[in-house]
Amino acid sequence: MNSETIQYIAEEPAVLRGRPAASFTILIVDDDDDVHVTTKRTLNPFYTSNNAPNFLHAYNSIEAFKILSENRDIAIILLDVVMETTSAGLTLINTIRNDLQLSRTQIILRTGQPGHAREDDVVTDYAINGYLSKASLTPARLFSAITTAHRAYTQLCKQAALSAALEALLATTAQHVGDQSLDGFTLDSMAHMAVILDTPNAGLVLRRNQANQAVVAVTTKEFSSLSGLSLNAIGDDALRDRIETCLRKQETIIDPQAATFFLPGSSSSPAVMHVPRAPGNLSDRPVEQQLVDLAINNYVRVSGKLTGPRDEVGQMAMGFVR
Repeated sequence: MNSETIQYIAEEPAVLRGRPAASFTILIVDDDDDVHVTTKRTLNPFYTSNNAPNFLHAYNSIEAFKILSENRDIAIILLDVVMETTSAGLTLINTIRNDLQLSRTQIILRTGQPGHAREDDVVTDYAINGYLSKASLTPARLFSAITTAHRAYTQLCKQAALSAALEALLATTAQHVGDQSLDGFTLDSMAHMAVILDTPNAGLVLRRNQANQAVVAVTTKEFSSLSGLSLNAIGDDALRDRIETCLRKQETIIDPQAATFFLPGSSSSPAVMHVPRAPGNLSDRPVEQQLVDLAINNYVRVSGKLTGPRDEVGQMAMGFVR
């Protein structure tokens, strides 16, 4: 039998459990066709039809390079070491990281000939994310490695999206100060907040009018029926109560249903921005929480510049109402 062929160690059968839908792509790079077939057959019982990974196949480093060049959203690579040469897999790692600049893709090295790639040497010298010996591989261990790698890839992608949102937020600030209305800036700010919260771009903002009434001043199309209404005239009891609580306590309310932000200190404030959101707990994600803080402080500062002189706003203290 080819030493590269995987023989999974006997263990209890995999138990199919319900998992959230999260399709992703795995590239199998191995010169042994049996390894490709066995890998798919082994992983499939761990997934439902809704969240099973997509598999791509390469049988040497040249094919792998072509696939990676054309598919830059591959989450995980299961990479053999010995293919067309005894170090083809190791050479490909450097190509992936340096030439293709794929820093988020998770590379799991699988080898049936550890003499050609000692684990301690490879982990030290190459930018891999996991190492598996075909000789000691079990279905559960393979699934565990894939799950861990997928989680890491998802988090890296999320951080990249948030960084892009931050760059867009700062660019919006430079664009709007001095050359756009407060309403236009507010709509752009809500769009950036939607990216940070990973939720559809929808929301509304209430501001005090000259009679000191809280009035819906800006909306996306989803809330356009509320435009111009005073807080007391909003027919949605839950929404009205939520905004009243936010204003009364001068605190931001974030829960799985929505994020309702108290915007203190600008010349048109205090104000409230309400953004419905997808299920999740923002407080468990410190990166998003920091960006929300920054986005709100940015909004308060810029809104003051767009509506007239005002004192500089200090660091906002956000309170979270569970």
